[in-house]
Amino acid sequence: PVVYISLSKDLPPLDTRDEVVRTLKVFLDGQEQKQKAGVDPTKVEGFTHLKREDLPEGILAGALTTEGCPDYFSYPKETGTDWAQRIINFGMGNGMGTVGPGKCELKYADRLADALGLPSDVHRAIAIHKFHDALSKEDLLTLEISSRYFGPGVLGVRQASKHLFGKEPKQLTLAECAELLMAEGHYQDILNCKDPIRLGIWRNNVLDAMEGLNLIKKDAADRARKEPLHCRSRAG
Repeated sequence: PVVYISLSKDLPPLDTRDEVVRTLKVFLDGQEQKQKAGVDPTKVEGFTHLKREDLPEGILAGALTTEGCPDYFSYPKETGTDWAQRIINFGMGNGMGTVGPGKCELKYADRLADALGLPSDVHRAIAIHKFHDALSKEDLLTLEISSRYFGPGVLGVRQASKHLFGKEPKQLTLAECAELLMAEGHYQDILNCKDPIRLGIWRNNVLDAMEGLNLIKKDAADRARKEPLHCRSRAG
């Protein structure tokens, strides 16, 4: 407890949901401004927390699928000794654990901690615990989705959706949701529609996985698989 209290003083405010959102915005906007140095400040879009009602089910289902967390909302948030043991083990470098629903909660909180550039693993573990304590399961997931890095100057699914599809995430079709999720780590390929046959296979693999985990219905998946890649229309 003494170490926790002492090192907590080194962290930015993370004790409430509102503090977490404000802190993430400060750090993430700062990172984006560095990446867009020399760009008109009015064109730096900034971090936006998309709540669950702002996101299509395809994005939520796809995010849970690609992270191996299909039953994320089937259990209450992990608390008590189970969570305490998990975060202590993580802080000691022993991984996220393999048992219980808390593994995915830790995974999303750990992703959020990336934004803070913390000086040590112990500071990181304390920040993760604060994220977990301050946020609901829904907020852990939606904040992580909202802060995903897609490519230089493209932060979160809202920016990626607007840059790649010209619309808000809520307006995306199921096929477009799968295409957008592929863009994490392959942004330039999607942006330039590089090797569309391969990209189409990848997109359909995401749809297959979502359907296989019963996160989307078969008829919806079938329609989405038949939809042309959006990047083809953009590429002309």
